[in-house]
Amino acid sequence: MFVFLLVLAILSLILLIIGAIWLLAGGGQTTRRSGRELGAELMGGIGGEDGEGVPVAEKSVFVGKGVQVSRSVEISYAEIKQLIRDRQWRATLPILLAMTGLFGLIIFGVLALWFKMDDKLVATLIAGVVLVTMARIGWNISRA
Repeated sequence: MFVFLLVLAILSLILLIIGAIWLLAGGGQTTRRSGRELGAELMGGIGGEDGEGVPVAEKSVFVGKGVQVSRSVEISYAEIKQLIRDRQWRATLPILLAMTGLFGLIIFGVLALWFKMDDKLVATLIAGVVLVTMARIGWNISRA
């Protein structure tokens, strides 16, 4: 049973990756920034969480040019449900692939973990928390 659940988790991971790549490639918003200030900001963030960056990379002495490109996609549960109602499958399919892949990966992964762990009490607690969380997310999606 463990191997079967592990295979399902791996297939769900593949669905998640395909859906996420398709979603980012097909839609979303690309943000590009560049310049000296950005380069100093990026170099200043290398030092760590405490805000201390590389001492040489201060804005006053930074002579390079930084470039940052980011891509993001935002959609609400209500928008997804409206796309499904309108039967716009081309726009909905990447989102559904990614969501189904994520749900499957989490659920099948925790069930595979439950079968593999020796301490069933701890495994049941972990599985219970994860399954209740996934059920609440599913409930919120259905209510959106």
